[in-house]
Amino acid sequence: MAETSRTYGVCRYVSGGTRHQWSLEGIEPHVAIRLKQLFPKIPKQSTGPFLLPADLITAADLDWFMSRYPLRISAADRRQLEIDKTGFVERQDHLESILLPTFKAGTITGLRDGQQLRNYQAQAVEVLRYRKSLLLGDEGGLGKTFVAAAFLCSVPGTLPAAVVCDAHMQIQWLEKVTGFTHLRVHCIKKTSPY
Repeated sequence: MAETSRTYGVCRYVSGGTRHQWSLEGIEPHVAIRLKQLFPKIPKQSTGPFLLPADLITAADLDWFMSRYPLRISAADRRQLEIDKTGFVERQDHLESILLPTFKAGTITGLRDGQQLRNYQAQAVEVLRYRKSLLLGDEGGLGKTFVAAAFLCSVPGTLPAAVVCDAHMQIQWLEKVTGFTHLRVHCIKKTSPY
């Protein structure tokens, strides 16, 4: 980033045990308004200092914001911002590579003989494996149950697991999961221990 003489405040990396944050201090009022638009978790009435989580997505957004509204930042803190921003870009590139039509899934263990995932289902399993979370909003019949089952049986540390579904879907879940995988399934029958 080219050096500029005009800055609109200070950006500091604050390391506090297991919790790391970016602290933005002395931000000029008109810049603070734009900052709150980009980071909506900052209370609208706050006048600063503004604390943001030191995670990859925040680093990418903060770097972009600072390209428009330069903030004073130490060389060490700038390096940390660049490391985190690079991590964000690498993560996005990896996720995009999973979603390419040319993606080839690795072997999914735990499936019954003759069973396999469709490519788009394997992509969802791989995104879930990589991100550790996924909101899968496919239409009915596209295999959300199979994606969940394949993830549970092929990723170490995911079991035991509780699947919450409508009561009338329990038997369908049991039949599909046990027919597709080697997982053992138990349907809860009442709310009290038994």
